[in-house]
Amino acid sequence: MRYDHRALSWPYPVLPEAWEPYDDARDYCGPEGRWYSAILSRYIWGIDLNKCYWAHDQRYRTGVTDADRRFADAAMWADQKACILAATRSWHPRRYAALVWARRRYRAVQWFGKAAFEEGKR
Repeated sequence: MRYDHRALSWPYPVLPEAWEPYDDARDYCGPEGRWYSAILSRYIWGIDLNKCYWAHDQRYRTGVTDADRRFADAAMWADQKACILAATRSWHPRRYAALVWARRRYRAVQWFGKAAFEEGKR
């Protein structure tokens, strides 16, 4: 059965055939092989967002056009937000601090992700 990646969101109960399986032991945050990838944590305020970054990597890997890249970035933000909202209560300040940091990470991916997206197409 084939699944359209545009219809999928966190926590990813089904996967498109083209996506690689998720490996919890691997850290998907940051561009693989870059020196600064080691300092980027898969956690934001104690909330594990690794599956969000894995899905973003899969969308980058299978995407072709600039619209695919923009969709992957927007989906990453939506996934982070859904994960944070599910992990925290509405009254807890950690929820809002995590959302601020997740938004910063999303902006960084928007600004600097184009090179990684294009590099993956070579």
